[in-house]
Amino acid sequence: MSAMSERSYALVLFFGMLFFYVGTAPGRIPETYATENLDSARGFVEHGSLRVPQSWSGGRPSYARHGALEACLDVPFVLAANLVRPGDPQAQEWLVSLIPSLFTALLIAILYRWCRDLGASRRRSLAVSLTAAGATILWPYTAIGLEPVMSGSVLAAGYSICAFRRRGGIAWTLTAGLASALAVGTKETGLLALPALGLLFAETWSARADRRWWVWPLFTAPIAASLWLFYVTRHEAYVAILGGSLSKTMAASGWQMLFGVWGQLASPNKGLVFYAPAAILALAGWPDLHRRAGPVARFVLVLALCTILGVGTLFFWADETWGPRYDHVLVAPLLLGLAAVEIGPARRRIWPSAWALTAAAGAYVALVGVLFWYGHLGGAMQRAHANELSRIVYDPAWNPIEFHSHLLEYRLGLAGPAFRPPGRWWFAGPALDSFSIVDAARFEPLILYEGGPPWRGGRVVPGARRLHLLALLAGIALTGGVVASAVRARSRPRPASPEPNPGPARLLASAGADDSRGSRRE
Repeated sequence: MSAMSERSYALVLFFGMLFFYVGTAPGRIPETYATENLDSARGFVEHGSLRVPQSWSGGRPSYARHGALEACLDVPFVLAANLVRPGDPQAQEWLVSLIPSLFTALLIAILYRWCRDLGASRRRSLAVSLTAAGATILWPYTAIGLEPVMSGSVLAAGYSICAFRRRGGIAWTLTAGLASALAVGTKETGLLALPALGLLFAETWSARADRRWWVWPLFTAPIAASLWLFYVTRHEAYVAILGGSLSKTMAASGWQMLFGVWGQLASPNKGLVFYAPAAILALAGWPDLHRRAGPVARFVLVLALCTILGVGTLFFWADETWGPRYDHVLVAPLLLGLAAVEIGPARRRIWPSAWALTAAAGAYVALVGVLFWYGHLGGAMQRAHANELSRIVYDPAWNPIEFHSHLLEYRLGLAGPAFRPPGRWWFAGPALDSFSIVDAARFEPLILYEGGPPWRGGRVVPGARRLHLLALLAGIALTGGVVASAVRARSRPRPASPEPNPGPARLLASAGADDSRGSRRE
């Protein structure tokens, strides 16, 4: 299989996932920080300045709370919307709302290429990519802006660094630097990826025979510029919202930090084990990944440790959004372990079944996360006087998966409209015995609202539903064609780079097939 055809295959997968995500996207921006970015982008297009009045700035012109980089990313989409429907805020919002879908589709395509470069067969690589695409929190987060941009940028930076090791040249180094700059400049947690990216680049540079010194400025200069821009444009919000100190955000004790670290993995409400179970299963493949591609395995390990430990130092290591928000960046890198795992005789019977079960569980959790907006649970907790952070992250009575499952059952006519949390004597206010979920039980995707949701007087923008449905059908057709091609093909695994391919691997999609024709290269 030639390099060009392999790139074409990844390109078809990218467009298939892009159309699929667009088809299931809500077509609007519900988050406050995302609307701030959009307002800043509109201000730049209309007045030439990213500084616009913000809710937290007392009406004074200011940058968005997460800095100017994300707003700059919105500017081309606002300009594109103005070409089609000049000055239409709904069109601008719709197009900007597709940025998470774009970056998530890019992440899936890069994950596929990286799996192939690790020596996995086409079907194994496709199985890993589709598991990430539809059976983890990546799918629900196509409705949320910052995390897909940061996660896609981190994966693109890591892949570009590995490509620089194989091919050298200025382009891959500069791409790695620009992608890293976008990752660290999007939000604060992007800084936690810098140690892993720096280590991977250092190992890559030392492994090359030329070791040219000038590649380091190409890699670090964009990162330094992004950090400077982030500081300059974020400082005002940092002072206004946090008082210029991180003390309000940090855990109060070492025990809280320990619980935060553990909660990211196994909390009943926010644990990665429930929202991306295949990523946890992939940890079993880390030793095989280390033997096959040591620098990549160390990159994944350092990224996971820095992210989990760094986020664990925060008092709010999770919030009301879907699943472990700050661990979104870990999902795709962890799944590289599935591409490298060796399925020997001891694992031959249990491994495909374990992968299928975790993928099925993750697909259901992702589906109920896509069908309904995560903010519905927050509203229900407010009405029950239970909207406290500790209950959001730990209390199983307010489990998002269970709540969304109840919404789905009601929408399908399998359950009544009453949601009854068990009474608790420690509620600060009177606990409601039950309350209706009718206002919350609405399918969110495939609908573009104008003036708010329909039950608040809004209406569906004409043509938006049709466009989303057409995109969904196109995505299913393209992705189905990719899957059909992979099932029919008997392609050989690509040789791993830079470490040799250690042995055979069996695919999830064909548990009975023997993928033992892998080539080896020193």
